[in-house]
Amino acid sequence: MIKVLLTILLLVVLTVGIRKKLNVATLLFSLGIVSLMGYTLITGVSVADTTSGSLFFDVFELIVETFKSRFAAMLIITMSVIGYSSYMNHIGASKALADVLVKPVSRVKNKYILLAFTALIVFLMIFAVPSPTSVIMLLFGTLVPILVQVGVPIEGICATMVCSSCIVSGPSNPHTLLAAQELGVLDQMDIATFAFSRQIIIAAISCVAMMFLCPLSNYVFDKKDNVVGRTELKLNTDVEYKEATAPRFYAVLPVLPLMLIVIFSRLVVGNISISVVSAQFLCLLLVMVIDKFVRKQTWMQAFEDTSKFYFGMGNYIGGQGMIPVAGAFFAAGIAKIGGLDIVVGALADIGFGFFGMMFLVGGLGAVCSFITADSMGSLSIVLPVAVTVVKSAASSNPALAVVGTCILLQAPVFGSAMSIVFPSTLMLSSLTDVQITNIVKRNVIPAIGTLLITIISAFLLLS
Repeated sequence: MIKVLLTILLLVVLTVGIRKKLNVATLLFSLGIVSLMGYTLITGVSVADTTSGSLFFDVFELIVETFKSRFAAMLIITMSVIGYSSYMNHIGASKALADVLVKPVSRVKNKYILLAFTALIVFLMIFAVPSPTSVIMLLFGTLVPILVQVGVPIEGICATMVCSSCIVSGPSNPHTLLAAQELGVLDQMDIATFAFSRQIIIAAISCVAMMFLCPLSNYVFDKKDNVVGRTELKLNTDVEYKEATAPRFYAVLPVLPLMLIVIFSRLVVGNISISVVSAQFLCLLLVMVIDKFVRKQTWMQAFEDTSKFYFGMGNYIGGQGMIPVAGAFFAAGIAKIGGLDIVVGALADIGFGFFGMMFLVGGLGAVCSFITADSMGSLSIVLPVAVTVVKSAASSNPALAVVGTCILLQAPVFGSAMSIVFPSTLMLSSLTDVQITNIVKRNVIPAIGTLLITIISAFLLLS
């Protein structure tokens, strides 16, 4: 019982700390150190694989071991993706992609069909530009003015963009890389195979559900609140949205790495493959040359523009980049205490099978993210439980590792969509003068409904 209480205490402190806006990585490292120090003092056993000669130093050596053995490759993958995305934003390619996706929408006049298209466009943009905030800001200069002009209420636009940006998809998404690594999916297949043959099925179903539930929810609240669309878009910002100066064919550039990853994988070519990182750097150099001649730049200017790639990589490290490493270190401390093993074993004894356990884990992740508005931090909270459940089930049926991963990817982010302190919600509220509660209440039905559909679909189609 003491082990269970200590585990619960650590999880509660972590949740409160994230809620208080403490640095998540430092918080995870600190709690991991406390738990591992306690384990070392009680047992007198080193927590590191290779001891330094000091039990005290061994706790910190475990940080290095965790990073080297499990996360160095994952971190460089995510950094390269974020860096390439930053470069695409800088040269206007992301804006060009948004323009191409938005163009068909201008022909539609029904405001709720337009909201369905909005959910689809955000989903496609997130697949290529894995940054919800960047995608939303891009669409404010392209899609949103069109929607407002035909009478779509700004409340519905904000809610739909927030909720649909929470669908996790693609091999480049940090959540995908973390969950697939920890739950053993990458022991069965590479990240591209998982993303484009398994995850994409569930993500597409989630998108379709969102395209139906977002307009439905907004229709209900528009009628209830007697909402009338604005005639023009007024933003509380000094930023001016300008037309993209990049040529239209630049719309292909943000998805170029994804195209290479799919073509040169087991799904298509088979005997030739390219890694995510290699694709990002290859495309960086290719695009640099293209941009140099299209814009008639000097080579010095072209090389200077690529600095945005490295700035993007650095910004990710300064932001969420160390959370997966810190989360694994924290999970090591939780594992040493052993409380989760007791809880999972007790639930299994009273009849909770894999489906029931993953439903509980997914629900816990959604609740944590609802409270903290930090999906990556919430993923770190529930990951130790998920690892115990999934690896036990996958030992007899490896396909359940894929099922568990797909569920765990979506649950925390949909919880964020219903949080009043979710960064995207706060940003849109401040930009448009729409009350935060008006955005959040419209996302409850789509978020919960899509999460349930996601869980059921994963079990029916992938197990």
